[in-house]
Formats: sequence, structure tokens, C-alpha cells
Amino acid sequence: MLRKLRSSAGESMAEVMIAILVAAFALLILANMLIASRKIIAQSSEHEKKRTAEKSSVETFLATGEGDAADGAVTVRLKGADPTAGSKGQISVKIYTSDADDGLYAYIPAG
Repeated sequence: MLRKLRSSAGESMAEVMIAILVAAFALLILANMLIASRKIIAQSSEHEKKRTAEKSSVETFLATGEGDAADGAVTVRLKGADPTAGSKGQISVKIYTSDADDGLYAYIPAG
């Protein structure tokens, strides 16, 4: 090891080629990481746009009551309450769902 440090001779061709190979491999990994990152950012941006549009449509529905809504009922069960208490725990509501599969839901009292 000391002989190599004191030597004025250059690096061997094999050492240089291995160093270049390692550097090329590292750059290839970096390039793949950048490509994957761009794909994730694009998907995230698209998802955020859809979610913002859904939220806007739900807020419009809640503000105006206009939109495609279905009649329904929400059952409220309190912890420790008697489940045979009849329809006292039901509230009639209008239910709005967005078009997306994993969309948002909004409930407003009917009437």
C-alpha cells in the first residue's frame, strides 16, 4: 500500500475502466430514480386536480342544494344506546356522491 502511495506511476487501465463502470452504473441508477420521480409527481398532480374538482362540486351542492342527489337515511347509533329504539336514530338526508370511484360524499338534511 505504501509502495503505491509513493509510486509516481499512474493508474492501470483496468482500474480506470472499473472506475468508469462504477460511475456509469451510479448515473444509470440516478436517471431511473429521476424518471420514477417524474411519474409519481405527474400521477399525484392528476389525482390532486380530480380531488379538487370533486371537492368543488360537493361544496357547490352543499351551498346550493342543486345537483344529482339521492334520497336516503342516515342511522345514528350512540355507544350504549338501545338498538331496538326504532327510527329515533334515523335522519332523512339527501346524499350527493361524486362521479369518481373513490369520490367524496355529502349529506344534507332532507326537507
